[in-house]
Formats: sequence, C-alpha cells, structure tokens
Amino acid sequence: MKASMDDLYLFMLTVRHGGISAAATAHGLQRSKVSRRLQELEKALHCQLLIRTTRHIELTENGQLLYQHISQPLTDVNHAINLLESQQNSLQGVFRLASTASFIASPMFAEVLDAYSRQFPLVKLELLYLQKSVDLERENIDLQLLPNMAEIINLDYVQQTFLTSSNGLFASPEYLQQHTEPKSIAELQ
Repeated sequence: MKASMDDLYLFMLTVRHGGISAAATAHGLQRSKVSRRLQELEKALHCQLLIRTTRHIELTENGQLLYQHISQPLTDVNHAINLLESQQNSLQGVFRLASTASFIASPMFAEVLDAYSRQFPLVKLELLYLQKSVDLERENIDLQLLPNMAEIINLDYVQQTFLTSSNGLFASPEYLQQHTEPKSIAELQ
C-alpha cells in the first residue's frame, strides 16, 4: 500500500492548523474523514505520525521527519494549482488583432477597443494594419477583420459578419445641379 498525495496533504494541513478539527474546519472537510485518511497514511507508511489528544496533536519523530520533507514541495504544488486556476478565470496575455487601417482609425472601433480594455485590463492589445487576408497561424494573429469583398486565403477559418454596411455613391444637390447624374463609375471622372 502506497501513501496517497491527498493523504500527505491532509497530514500537512493538520500539522499547520494544529489539529484535525481545525484543519477540517479551515478546509471545509468532515473531521471524521480527515481522521480516517490520516490513519490510512500511517498504515501505508507503517509508522505512527501523530499523537492525538482531545485538545491537540503532537508529531512523533517520524511525523516531524515527514513534515520537514513534504511541507514546502506540497505548498509549492498547491500554489501552482491555484495560479493555474486563477489564470483560467481571468483573461490575460497578448491579443493580436489585424485589420485595415481605415477600420482601425474609425471612432466606432476606438470605442470597441476602449470597452474591451476596460473589461479585460490584463490583456495587451497589439494592432496590425493589414489590407488583405493572411495565414493567421503562421503570422501568429488571433483575429483579423476584413471587408466582405476581401478574398480569404484559408476557408477553414471561422468567419463571421461583424458589421454590415451598404455601399453607394452620394452627391450633394449642388453637384447634381452643375453636373448630370452619373450612371457609371467611369462617368465620375
């Protein structure tokens, strides 16, 4: 029978909190479960680790030796796990966004970027001015905004319409009084 990492961790918590009840309360566990797991650990190691009294615990020599060797590594492992969990819960890092210069320069886009930066302050935005579709993986780009008439080089990418707009030619009434209404783009010259 081998000692389990969970039981070693419970042993460390019990020593740090000065008792089984205190360790169980501090970590939301049942006292009977902590006590049983500590007994299993002693069985697995073939030695007594704790001297239990009604009010507190004392470490045996074997218990002191074990605690000296496991307390820091288990604390480091637990800290690493907590860091990973908190990292998953908050967005952070670099977000690389590519778009046309005209779109990035628009006031609407500036408002979107401001709102995003306020919501995710740990994310660093990198803006790239690109006029045509690129290989996002090769260029290490997270998102590219393109006009709908742009040719996409990789059709496997997820494509979504972000903003629809209609195109048209517009003229002032004064222009139309001085010139005839153009029927084609060639007439604009």
